[in-house]
Amino acid sequence: MKTLGYRVITDDIDSGDWNGLTAQQSEQRFQQAGTSGNGHIPLMHEVYASTVNTLVPWLITWAKQNNLRLVTVAECLGDAGGAYTTPTVAATSTC
Repeated sequence: MKTLGYRVITDDIDSGDWNGLTAQQSEQRFQQAGTSGNGHIPLMHEVYASTVNTLVPWLITWAKQNNLRLVTVAECLGDAGGAYTTPTVAATSTC
């Protein structure tokens, strides 16, 4: 993929929603991961009501309370086109 100009993107926090974890158990995973470093890419699934109705609103609030920015992967990579390919302009931040 790299030779084609693509970047491989993967998560670093698995909410576990797919494996039956409750929203509260998923929240603990985020809290344990913390707010330091270059940010996180979570794995969450919109097909689970508890993820959509409980975890996502909690995560947005938690991120704001901890002065974290929620961005798209494309924004994180500095790829305005959003194709996750090598950007034409160097990214100015890391995620």
